Amino acid sequence: ASGHAGAGDARNAAPVFIQHWSFGIVPPRSRARHAVLRLITSRYFEPCMLACAILNCCALAFMDPRAAPNYQEADGASTALLVLVASFNAMFTLETALKMFTMGLAFHRGAYLRDVMNWLHLAVTILTTIG
Repeated sequence: ASGHAGAGDARNAAPVFIQHWSFGIVPPRSRARHAVLRLITSRYFEPCMLACAILNCCALAFMDPRAAPNYQEADGASTALLVLVASFNAMFTLETALKMFTMGLAFHRGAYLRDVMNWLHLAVTILTTIG
């Protein structure tokens, strides 16, 4: 043994954000936080969310803009698409909340808002929710 950490050790090391409190109330050793960390860093999480984003785009492309948001006047297909898009929005909102819970918001290295791409994700999620 050479005594230095190999590439496999670095890949399995805990992310820097897990060493800090999340939102000042969730401790670094929180079981829930570590469970969510395992979920959001699993090799299936990002591909699954990407597939949802692509399917959401397809659903939006097929939607009749005149049908939204009045469910009472929409036909069956339009209603199904509205429900599907709302479900995807709920999933993206949950994804954002889980990442913020695990990573913390902004006040330490590795926090959610320290990554510019997360700014975009949060903005799109908020605008979709209020729009």
